[in-house]
Amino acid sequence: MAVEAVADQSAKAPESEGNLLVVATTEAFLSSERKKKREKEREREREGGKIEVLNGPELSRERGAVSSE
Repeated sequence: MAVEAVADQSAKAPESEGNLLVVATTEAFLSSERKKKREKEREREREGGKIEVLNGPELSRERGAVSSE
């Protein structure tokens, strides 16, 4: 990831305040991205149990076909 490369470069030369700011900002960004990813994974896991299997006439109605019932 390009953002991680920037963090690595900045971490090698942290003597200036600008580099420290970049490192801190990048670490915060990466942390928030990891948090978002975990939340999406948890949401997907929760939704995994809610999948309905449609068979027969129900499937036909979902697809817009006319039921023969």
